[in-house]
Amino acid sequence: MGAGVDSHVTRYLSLPVVPRVMGFDARLQFLHPSDAVAALLLATRRDVPGTFNVAAADIVTLTQALRKMGRPSVLVPHPAAPLVATLVRQARLVDFSTDQIDALTYGRAMDTSRFTAETGFVPQFSSLAALAEFVSAAKPGWLSPERVDGALAAVSRLLRSATVRSG
Repeated sequence: MGAGVDSHVTRYLSLPVVPRVMGFDARLQFLHPSDAVAALLLATRRDVPGTFNVAAADIVTLTQALRKMGRPSVLVPHPAAPLVATLVRQARLVDFSTDQIDALTYGRAMDTSRFTAETGFVPQFSSLAALAEFVSAAKPGWLSPERVDGALAAVSRLLRSATVRSG
């Protein structure tokens, strides 16, 4: 997750209106591309054997990510999620596998301490910072802070002018 990253998750978060499974708020963990490269280089240079989870230690919920993206969401009943995913896939908006639907329903926070203990690696970007970088480079959502502030300013001007006319 970061500026310019194109993945299933970034395409999903960039939808104009994002379908979410009702009653769930997935826990998401991200890894910035520069941290991914650093971790790979470290593992290969030190010849670290094994399989490891590598991600920032913090977690961002799907709701938090959508707010930061300025994206409204539509809640979908859990049994209808596969059907909605099929419709989104057929519309060629985002291609989801069943595994990805589960990840965006239940979330996937992972323990990254083993890689840190083995190598001393700590990502430079938190999940929140990687998401913030992506948001800064992404097209603003309908509910982006700038658009919300603009709408509030317009309503305020309208109310002031109505008050002046009636007073």
